[in-house]
Amino acid sequence: MTQMKVYRNGDGVVVHVGDWEYGLARVPVFDEDTKQQIYDELPGGGFIERTKQIFLTPLPDDYTEGTANIVVGYDGGLYEDTDPRRLG
Repeated sequence: MTQMKVYRNGDGVVVHVGDWEYGLARVPVFDEDTKQQIYDELPGGGFIERTKQIFLTPLPDDYTEGTANIVVGYDGGLYEDTDPRRLG
């Protein structure tokens, strides 16, 4: 049994064990009026596309972070020590 970081849904059920994988990505930025991609001028000359970072897998609003006692279940999966599914 190990104390680990977990994420629970709005019903209090552990739905993820360990750090959340946000899946960060960089995407181009577009002007809201013209819908054209924005480029920034470099000090030494030339241009570079403006980008922003987004989450591909954001944490759902009703999820909360906490800790729980985690065990390895019969199938090799990780379960909270009180979860009956750990036994098969």
